[in-house]
Amino acid sequence: MARYTFLTLLVAALALTAVGLSISDRLQPGRFTDLPLRPAAGTLAAVLVAWLASRTVDRVADGLNEGRYRWQRRLRHMLRVEHDERFREAELFAALIHVLIWL
Repeated sequence: MARYTFLTLLVAALALTAVGLSISDRLQPGRFTDLPLRPAAGTLAAVLVAWLASRTVDRVADGLNEGRYRWQRRLRHMLRVEHDERFREAELFAALIHVLIWL
């Protein structure tokens, strides 16, 4: 879990640095003319959003498998998933959402 937190913080720091440099370049033109700041900032921001969305999908799928919260237990009950049974459809749905996110 610590590895994911480190990666999230690293991508967030890189995205914020690139966005900050891009804003600085816009305010003082010519200062960073040889660096492609706006494309790098946009790419890093998109990667950060995709990474966070991917982690959120993982957490929701894991929660549906375990039934941590009341709404997850109610959803499992409505879908007729037994208490100790794995919810494989949630894992499949999460995998499909991951493919859509990272395309």
